[in-house]
Amino acid sequence: MQRNRDSLANTGRWSLYSTVIASILTVIALPVFAQVGTVSVTHPAGITVLQVEDPQVVTYTDTARPPVTHSWQRPGGRFRLLTGPTAPTGGDPTVAGDEDRAIASAWSVSTGPNSIPYPVFTSKLTVSVDGTHYDMHQLAAAAVDVTGSNAVHSYFPTACVVGSRDVYLEGRVPLDNTDPALATEFINVQHYFTLIHDTLRVEYVVTNSSSQERQVGIRQVFDGLFGSGTNRDGTEVYLPNGTVINYEKVIPDAETTAMPDTWVTVDNADSPVVFIRGTVAGDDVLDAGLANSSAGKPDLIGWGLFRNVGADAQWDFTPNSVLALDGEDWAYFTRWNEKPLAAGKSRRYVTYFGVGASAADYDSPYGFAAYSPSTLKVQSGDDPTTDEVETYYLTDSQGKSAFTVTAYADNFLPASLLSASVRISLPTGLELDPATQSLSKSLGTVRRNEDKSVSWTVRASVTRPGPAVIKFTGPQGKVVERKVYIPAVPILTPLTSLKGLEMVAIPYTFANTDAEHVFATLGSLYPGGANALVRYDPESRIYKYFPDSFVTNVEPGYGYWLLNRNRQTVYFPSDAAALNTSDSATINLSENWNQIGNPFVGPVNLSDIRVIDPNGKEWSMKEGIGRGLLLPTLFWYDAAANDYDWETELSDVRLDPYVGYWIYAMDDISLVIPPPTLFSPAAAPKTAAASGSSAGDGWRLPLVVSGAGRTRTGRVIGAASAATDGIDANDVLAPPACLTDGVNLSACVEQPQTGVRLMQDIRKASSSATQWNLVVDTNAADTPITVSWPDLSSLPADLTAVCEDLTSGERRYMRTTNAMTFRSGDSGGSRTFRITVQPRGSERTLVTSASVSSTAQGVVVSYSLASDSSVDVEIRNISGVPIRQVASGKVATSGANTLAWDGRNSQGSRVPAGRYLCKVTARSPQTGEQHSLVRSFQISR
Repeated sequence: MQRNRDSLANTGRWSLYSTVIASILTVIALPVFAQVGTVSVTHPAGITVLQVEDPQVVTYTDTARPPVTHSWQRPGGRFRLLTGPTAPTGGDPTVAGDEDRAIASAWSVSTGPNSIPYPVFTSKLTVSVDGTHYDMHQLAAAAVDVTGSNAVHSYFPTACVVGSRDVYLEGRVPLDNTDPALATEFINVQHYFTLIHDTLRVEYVVTNSSSQERQVGIRQVFDGLFGSGTNRDGTEVYLPNGTVINYEKVIPDAETTAMPDTWVTVDNADSPVVFIRGTVAGDDVLDAGLANSSAGKPDLIGWGLFRNVGADAQWDFTPNSVLALDGEDWAYFTRWNEKPLAAGKSRRYVTYFGVGASAADYDSPYGFAAYSPSTLKVQSGDDPTTDEVETYYLTDSQGKSAFTVTAYADNFLPASLLSASVRISLPTGLELDPATQSLSKSLGTVRRNEDKSVSWTVRASVTRPGPAVIKFTGPQGKVVERKVYIPAVPILTPLTSLKGLEMVAIPYTFANTDAEHVFATLGSLYPGGANALVRYDPESRIYKYFPDSFVTNVEPGYGYWLLNRNRQTVYFPSDAAALNTSDSATINLSENWNQIGNPFVGPVNLSDIRVIDPNGKEWSMKEGIGRGLLLPTLFWYDAAANDYDWETELSDVRLDPYVGYWIYAMDDISLVIPPPTLFSPAAAPKTAAASGSSAGDGWRLPLVVSGAGRTRTGRVIGAASAATDGIDANDVLAPPACLTDGVNLSACVEQPQTGVRLMQDIRKASSSATQWNLVVDTNAADTPITVSWPDLSSLPADLTAVCEDLTSGERRYMRTTNAMTFRSGDSGGSRTFRITVQPRGSERTLVTSASVSSTAQGVVVSYSLASDSSVDVEIRNISGVPIRQVASGKVATSGANTLAWDGRNSQGSRVPAGRYLCKVTARSPQTGEQHSLVRSFQISR
């Protein structure tokens, strides 16, 4: 856009311009006038458009008194982001419908001195210096030269410079004088706005141009819009782990401590057109670029009503948890807290805001984005595009069972991407259609400012519900993962398992709830046959089998063990009906372990579930755990390993349809499960690790038990200052044992005093010896079973650890060995291992003396030990070069010891006459500490 600085500087013509513009405003649309006083740049592929207020020096004559010419700094730097105007390029380049939409910043017209109009966008930047908060736009708008000296109040010494996809300008905050024309010390802020595929990279390089260290931070506000013509268009915000934000919120807070990498919101979850995403993390966020340092990820992000979040020079924000975003004028902000910035040094701040329809990586040297349907839909009947006859099939939102997935590479750096290609990797349940398509497709050469794409046609099979992750590998090995949520259908496909055993929950109601009606496909469920249905009774604390009345009726929200030895696909009867998603579902739990499940056909987050206590009072899941109503761990069954996985971080747990879970209730309570949100964020899900809760400032020692074709991991002992020796939030109780699928191997940490079995037992840190019992059970006869401790890295150096087999009496010092093995009995059985961790004693001199004597037959090394040790003896030449390792790990007893060296090197040749060094090293098998003595000696020939 041609800037109009010269014409505005002509004071003789400004009055005319002002009059003309005022009249134009009455007859033209406001967006046209938005171009006056702004610069604009469109992404080279037409996906997005950026507008930035262009700071300009305006001169005018005050005619209300004897004429005096004044200067005025028209403010700039605030920006507006829109989707491209052309279908289907704008916003999401794979579909039409989201074109020419403003997604960041509303705009209005303000007036400066002498009623000079200028545009104002609602994005905000606050610079905090030594506890004082500045808004350069606000400062510049308030600054007018009234002295008659024609001084320029320049808060923006560099106006906008427009590139092919970016805009640059520089602002500054005066520190030692309110007039920047008179100030000598500044905080300079370079603004870099860059369009990368479907997002805007917002980058600030802040330089301390003062004579002393300053505490500096920044806060950026994005006034979110969906281009609908109204500002009141706020909707729910989705985090990658599935957490849904409906109300004002900041992260981190008491409920969400981990900063998400990204977030997504959409104009309408049922029929999405415009997606918005903020990207918080990435390699570029951590890159200092041309600055001295990088600010890294923001310290705080948040969402709130614009009136509460977006004031000029605002720094603090306290969210109101009862103020909903839905249907309101919402905004998002990122904040980097004040940190020291030395005089003359600079710091780079980076974040992203843009369209959210893709899964993307915006790091240099190119933007990589992948598109697919976010959620598939269930269609009943036969798919007319296939030869098979189906009962149900899956389609995209347009009803296509063979849908398109696309990957884009947007080169925003000067160097071309040569011989560029993209490879696709599909998960189980998704397949190329036709299968003859190549997994790798060529982009050819991607030159600067080219945004090239490749596509595949994919079909979904009717499979287990949940996220299916498509992996795209692009040029230079860059990878993005696109999540497609596969909904539930009334078909249960068997999982991979040894005996067809799994823990299930059925997300349907039935007119006839009898188990043999529900599982009619399998035939009889009576024990002893190929199939069985089993459920744990928390009151009697035993498993009960169909046809027991506790198991007979199948209801949504409850978990069951299903034995399906022949691995038949289960087709549920025609009276299967999904729950109404307009209402919550309630399930009742008894004190003890309960098998539960998701009663809905869509995913539900554990953190969104409400808890009803025995008195009828309702709490959030976090509050319920905090009040001791249930334990903070959810278990699920790994059918292939015949073992449990679990998670203790509430925000990371999603309940998927058809999966059964264990949860422990401390009292008789009820769970109120909200309806699912079928919209799925674009980012791939986090993989939950069965690691239990953090031990905080303490240590953790993982244990592994393996044998009989099984491996049991995730058993952990440890200590922390905030832990107790009883059961607390640091511990993970062991749920009832898995039903056996033939060979059984179980391992639990058993508290010696109570006999309670745990997966994780974190005790209070102690200065005395602490003991744990690891109990191993197996029905495998005469089979080697190994207990190992692969990682002692977190065990403090001043602690020793010993593992003892209480049956054989064998002891292993865990720092110098990593496992011990026993053989099970004729019918298997149980074995207990005691692990003792205690502070090591004061370090001792293990090698009390050493001497070397040369004889006609060779060399004799004599040494004395303070205690039994593992000994290394090494011969070196006088320059220290190794000649021969005489002993390595030799077990030696306390007292005097000797060994002989034949005078030959490691190649077997006799060494020449001369002077040599002998190093004797003793290592304690208990503590791992070691001590060495070096002696010199002469060999004569």
